[in-house]
Amino acid sequence: MKKNYFLVVLTLLFMLCAQVGYTQTDVEGGELGEVIIDNPYHEPDPEPEPCFDCSCDPVFCSPGGGDYPTNPEPEPCYDCSCDESFCNTDVPPNVCTLVCLKGFELDPDSCQCNPVQTESQGPCMNRDLRHKKVSSNVAEMINQRSQWMSANGNAVEVKSFEIQNIEDGYGDINLDRYDLGINKIPNGYTPQMLFEEIRTNFSNFVTGGDLPGMGVDVVPYSPEDGLKWNSSNPIGAAMDFDNSLDTSTVICTEYNYNEMYWNFTTVRSADHLGHFVSGTRQFGMQTNSDGSYSFYLRGADRLGQAIDFGANNGIPGVDDFLFNQAADATWKNLMTTLENYIKAKTGAIVVPFDKDEDYAKRYEYNQSDCPE
Repeated sequence: MKKNYFLVVLTLLFMLCAQVGYTQTDVEGGELGEVIIDNPYHEPDPEPEPCFDCSCDPVFCSPGGGDYPTNPEPEPCYDCSCDESFCNTDVPPNVCTLVCLKGFELDPDSCQCNPVQTESQGPCMNRDLRHKKVSSNVAEMINQRSQWMSANGNAVEVKSFEIQNIEDGYGDINLDRYDLGINKIPNGYTPQMLFEEIRTNFSNFVTGGDLPGMGVDVVPYSPEDGLKWNSSNPIGAAMDFDNSLDTSTVICTEYNYNEMYWNFTTVRSADHLGHFVSGTRQFGMQTNSDGSYSFYLRGADRLGQAIDFGANNGIPGVDDFLFNQAADATWKNLMTTLENYIKAKTGAIVVPFDKDEDYAKRYEYNQSDCPE
């Protein structure tokens, strides 16, 4: 019985060794007696962990060299010549390894750090005005207005206005914002009082552009519109921007005394046909984070009709004639006139408006861009 038990034990040991796969053989690259493990439950040695012992400290790159700060201020960048995960790894050729500081973004094509373009500067600025729709109540008010006109010797009743939506315009979209800084409002005024005074006297501040024929008078479309505009609720008032070349009509479609703003929407009128742009423009007063104020105007619009598109680009050597010589010049002159008006009041401190600055840009228009 003992002999049989001993044979059984030897047999079991032999079977176990065969299953695990221990052999004593000469292995290429090893020595006799090296153990080869063929065990599926064996965990392989862990891979080397990534290290970051690299010279990737932030530095300031200056074209002229020297210590920071320099004049002008150098562009922030990182001098990092190692791989992101493992040290001592050669960086592939033509791969930009620059890492930009906060507030800057990498342009992979030029391998440069550029300031991040905020929404107040790029093609999505004035996003709300770009997609602004007149409320249903105001739209109904506009659609219900009619007037009598003569046609073929007969008096006929016609619709007075038709809203010009930005998606029905022509060419690129114009986006702009103009600000007049007011460090201190005049003595005895509240911000709302100054805002309301600017609104009700708006016709006195709009003078138009600088070229012959670019002067503008802002007048009510009708006597009733004048009364409406000068009331405490100007919504629905139609106003004409009149000059020797054309007359364009807008309607006040939104107004808020407490938040200090109003909106003008462009319309096609029975008297003057279409506005030369289609879109919405907002005028208002805002409180800044430092306690100062700004009177601003901002817009999102496109050229109104095909004839306007042709006129805008039809003068040799002059780019965007209607935008630059008509609209932009009008708004810059408005801000300069307002600056002089406000600072003449006792106690007011106004930041000089820079007419040489560019406040408007044009971008290719796609209706689906910059969703709300």
